[in-house]
Amino acid sequence: MDKILEDFQLIQPVTLSTTPRFYNTLLAEYQSRLKRNASSSEPVSEFLILNNFKNILGGRITSIVTGGAATSPEVIKFLRDCFKVPVFNGYASTECGSIGWIDRGELEQVYITDKTKKDNENLPSHMLLVDGVTIKLENVPELSYYITDQPNARGEICVKSEDCIPGYYRDAQKTSELIDSEGFYHTGDIGEISKSTYKVKVIDRRKNIFKLAQGEFVAPENLENLFISKSHFIDQMFLYGNSFRSFMVAVIVPKNVPILQEQVATVLKEQNLPVPDAMDLSRGSVAYQIIQKEIITAAREGKLESYESPKAFIIDLEKFTPDNGKLTSSYKICRPALNKAYKEALDKLY
Repeated sequence: MDKILEDFQLIQPVTLSTTPRFYNTLLAEYQSRLKRNASSSEPVSEFLILNNFKNILGGRITSIVTGGAATSPEVIKFLRDCFKVPVFNGYASTECGSIGWIDRGELEQVYITDKTKKDNENLPSHMLLVDGVTIKLENVPELSYYITDQPNARGEICVKSEDCIPGYYRDAQKTSELIDSEGFYHTGDIGEISKSTYKVKVIDRRKNIFKLAQGEFVAPENLENLFISKSHFIDQMFLYGNSFRSFMVAVIVPKNVPILQEQVATVLKEQNLPVPDAMDLSRGSVAYQIIQKEIITAAREGKLESYESPKAFIIDLEKFTPDNGKLTSSYKICRPALNKAYKEALDKLY
C-alpha cells in the first residue's frame, strides 16, 4: 500500500477508476490515522487529518469511479467527504458493458427528460428504460420477489442494449441459462423499479445466496463488504453457511497486522501475561476477540439481523489472490475455491 501511495504522489492523477477493494483500503488507512491520533500525546482535530488525507492521491483528483463489485455506502460517503469530487459508482457487466450509475443503491437517470417520461409511460410496472438500456424484472419465487409486489415491482434485473452480447461462444447451454428468448441478459441482481422516480434500486443478489436451517436467505457479498468497510483489521472475508446450519461462520484475512499485534501485546501486558513472538490467532485468543468486537460493532451499526453475522471464524494470514485461486482474475472472491480450501476447517467451528 505504501508503494502505491508513493506512486500516486509522483503521477498525480486527475481521475481514478478502480475496484472497491482499493477504496476500502483507503478508508482503513484513514481510520488507522484517526486511531493513532486519538492515542497521541498531542492530538489534532479530525478536520486537519481529513484535510491532509485528501492529498494522499496526489492532490489533483477531480473525479472518482468505482466498479467491478459492490461498494458500501460508507465508502462512497467517505470518498465524497474527503476528496470533495464527484464519485461515480458504476453498474456494468462483461456481457452488457455499462448499464448505468448507482447512487445510494439506485441506478440514476442522468437526465429525466420529457422523452424519458414518454418512453416509460406505457411500459408495465416491471420494465424501465434507463439511458438507452431496457431493464425488466423477472419473478424470483424462491426469494419471494415478484413483479406484482407493492408499492414497487421486485425481481431479478434483466438487461438488453445494443452492447449486449448475442451469446457465449460455442456454449449454447450457458447462453440459454443467462440470455432469454427476448435477448435480455439475466444479471443475478435483485432490484425494484420505481415508476415515479425512474430508478431501479439494487436490493439483493440472486447468485451467491445460501439458505440457513431456519429458512433465512443470506447474500454474503453485501455482508462481507459491510464488515470489511467498517473494520480496522479485516482485509478480506469469506462467509460460509448452508441449509443444514443455523448460523454462519467465516474466514478472515487480517490487515494492519502490526497495529493488531501492538493491541494484543498491550492487553497481554495489562494481564501480566507473556507476549509471544508469534501472534496467537486461534479461536478465543486476544487477536480473535479484538476482531470479534469489530464484527459485533459493525453488525450493530449496520442494523443487521442476528443471523447475518458470523458466530465464529478462522483467521488466516494468507491473502486471497488470483495466484492461489482464491480470487478470480477480476479480483472477485472465488467461492468454489474457498469452499474447497476451507470447508473442513469451517465445519469444525459448528
